Amino acid sequence: MIVVGGGAAGLSLAHRITATGPMSVTVVEPPDGPARPPERTWCYWDRDTGDLDAAVTASWPRLRVHGADGRPVT
Repeated sequence: MIVVGGGAAGLSLAHRITATGPMSVTVVEPPDGPARPPERTWCYWDRDTGDLDAAVTASWPRLRVHGADGRPVT
């Protein structure tokens, strides 16, 4: 199997695929240059500890979403 992109989502997918059985996974990264997309952040929600805890560099205890009018959505 080939996973395109070695960011957090691609590496998470590769990890999940290999955890289910003896499958070979190759992660492919685009070369440096103007066509390479800029770095992105990646987030997820989890109430308990999990496989990704070692990769977490920041966390927040709650989330607030605001609508187009600027008011919080409840």
